[in-house]
Amino acid sequence: MKKILFVTNRLPFPETDGRKKILLQYIKTLKKVFISAEIFNISYVDNMDDLRQRPEEISELITLEKPNIVEKIFNIAFYTILLRKYPIQVSLFYRRKNKEKINNLVEKINPDIIIYDMVRVAEYVSTNNNVIKVMNYDDLLSLRYKRQMDWIQYIPSIFGGFKMPQFLNQLFNLKRIQLAVLEFESKLLEGYETRVAKRFDHLLFTSPNEAALFKELTGHSSCRGIPMTFERNLKEINNTFSRSKIVFVGKMDIPHNVSAVLYFYNNIFPVLKKKIPELEFHIVGKCPVDSVKKLSSVEGIIVTGMKENLYEYIKDSSLVVAPLVFGTGIKTKIIEALSLGLPVVTTVIGAEGIPVTDNSGIFVADNDQEFIEYIEKLVNSKEYNLIARKEAYDFFCNNYTEATNLVKWNEFLKFP
Repeated sequence: MKKILFVTNRLPFPETDGRKKILLQYIKTLKKVFISAEIFNISYVDNMDDLRQRPEEISELITLEKPNIVEKIFNIAFYTILLRKYPIQVSLFYRRKNKEKINNLVEKINPDIIIYDMVRVAEYVSTNNNVIKVMNYDDLLSLRYKRQMDWIQYIPSIFGGFKMPQFLNQLFNLKRIQLAVLEFESKLLEGYETRVAKRFDHLLFTSPNEAALFKELTGHSSCRGIPMTFERNLKEINNTFSRSKIVFVGKMDIPHNVSAVLYFYNNIFPVLKKKIPELEFHIVGKCPVDSVKKLSSVEGIIVTGMKENLYEYIKDSSLVVAPLVFGTGIKTKIIEALSLGLPVVTTVIGAEGIPVTDNSGIFVADNDQEFIEYIEKLVNSKEYNLIARKEAYDFFCNNYTEATNLVKWNEFLKFP
């Protein structure tokens, strides 16, 4: 019987955002690949009440204590600023006692495989050479931060949902400080991402493109890109929809989501509103920051917050927009929209890593004018929209169902 240890910087449940969804999917997939396996999860916990919702696939859950303020200050001062050894986010998560705890746990349960979620926990890598070690990079954070610097005007906080003391929030909301921090962190991350790769037997990304790029960069023998999937079995595509309803979906304190919405509001929505006066732009997602909340005062913009049943709310939309101006990896919001039979209008950044074709239901705009034209056509032509809806769902079924990805996981996980 296989024993698998999953080291995460956050609980992989409940499924309240895209990151948690993909983490839980990893665990469920592990259980399907190794049916009789015991899966252990050792993780930081933001909300202790969430522990009650532990899924049955996790045999045992062990919690980690977050570093206190003194430990964080020491890590940043010594390891980040003085030695230039750890990126900021590694320093904010590293705790020596946690490393000892994980090493003791590895010795106790003797796992066959350990999967580490993101470079934030890379310093907890086991020294046991008899266990297979996998680093789940998710995507290349150094590349994401470099791209983020070009769109700093749309970003209220570079730390997203990460909690900071109020006085530090005010300091890091200054654009000059944000740019300096992003440049500093991206450079440290670029070196760290490649440096720690050799500690692991296998490297995992959400995007096959980034996996191939990283393999070429590092020469690592095992880099694999496996995207998020959704299990859908729509009996029929929803052909009754509101032509005036367009939707954006995403957690609304994440920098790339906030910047996408603000960019759309400033550069695309005003033009569309003049051409289609009845148009409504629905921003769906939890934790909207103030700059997003303020948009609810604009005629035609609805900021909903989180919706318990996302499908029921967005199924009558004419389309989903993903006007992402920076980011890395495959965008879960696009795959989820396709799984619901909804056409997507996005940018080159948004479509990155997805094998888009002329009949994929994904419309990739190179500029604002193209973005506007795609939306106009999908809104104004029901026939064109219905064709796009079918193409979107067919593309999803051919590329991103659980069945198609299970083959990839089997190949990746059943290493010697």
